[in-house]
Amino acid sequence: MGARARAGALALALALALALALALGLAGAAGAAAAAASPPSPGPPPEGGGPEPDPRARCGALAAAGHRLAARAGERHVRAGRLDHAAACFHSALGQREGFPMALFGLGEVYEGLGNPERAAEFFREAVTAWPEYYDAFIRLGRLQDAAGDRAKALASFREVLRIRPDWPLGYEEVAQHHLRHGALEAAEQTYLESFEAVQAASPGLHYGLGRVYLAGGQLQRCILEAERAFRLAPGFGMAHHVRGLCLERRGEGEEALREFRTAVELEGDEFDHYESLARALERRGSEGWEAEVSAVWESAREALPHDGRARIAVLAALQRAKEGGEGAREEL
Repeated sequence: MGARARAGALALALALALALALALGLAGAAGAAAAAASPPSPGPPPEGGGPEPDPRARCGALAAAGHRLAARAGERHVRAGRLDHAAACFHSALGQREGFPMALFGLGEVYEGLGNPERAAEFFREAVTAWPEYYDAFIRLGRLQDAAGDRAKALASFREVLRIRPDWPLGYEEVAQHHLRHGALEAAEQTYLESFEAVQAASPGLHYGLGRVYLAGGQLQRCILEAERAFRLAPGFGMAHHVRGLCLERRGEGEEALREFRTAVELEGDEFDHYESLARALERRGSEGWEAEVSAVWESAREALPHDGRARIAVLAALQRAKEGGEGAREEL
């Protein structure tokens, strides 16, 4: 064979070897991408567990784009209510970065959304173990612990939020509302008072929360003052007007309470409680034409809250009471 022929054969062999190497490399990359796109099997659900995400769901194009992008894709699926696909994204993120806190938190959201609070709590707990400063995960974990009746652990989780962010209003709110739910009014009041010292900027929500504590404890004048502080800081704060109305009503100042309930509805027409307080106050007053006024309130509520079954039920109940009429029907309120 001549020199030129040998050179040609060598060039052909090199080209074939290069093509083979390239094909093998592409196959390996495709396999890696497929592995990332397909979440690792979550294994059998724990004994006594609740609903699990569909293991057949897929994350989408970002599954193999890195753990952060996969987790962000999962967050978008959660916001859209596609929990099965979200779980696939978070599992993919964990497959690329073991113990990634945002992916663990995301799985907690998925399981909570599916109605499996025990598994949700497990993932929120894993998230704070992986990142002890993850205050959002402590909040979600504390709420689940509280709902499960584990008051001490819930309070410890909420206190972790204050350890991480000692000047954050929502941290104090979680602790104080936890105390309020369990009837520990003095502890709730003390938490709010501490918050006024720790939080630099004035917070209307904290004043509103303290007003609710005073309402629960029957300290009506203090309740009124805190509610007023809240809506002076935030003029559009309908819930503050509502709680002031409740305190005025308890003091027997029905007309002023009615004005506050009307204001609450005008400012925040998406709160069922505002309509309920206004309607019941009108019924209690019992002036001429109260039936039409109450029906109008509940019709407005039904229009503003088309998916809230309570509004539809309230319309029917109000019509029934109006048919019964008389002082006796109003006394039942």
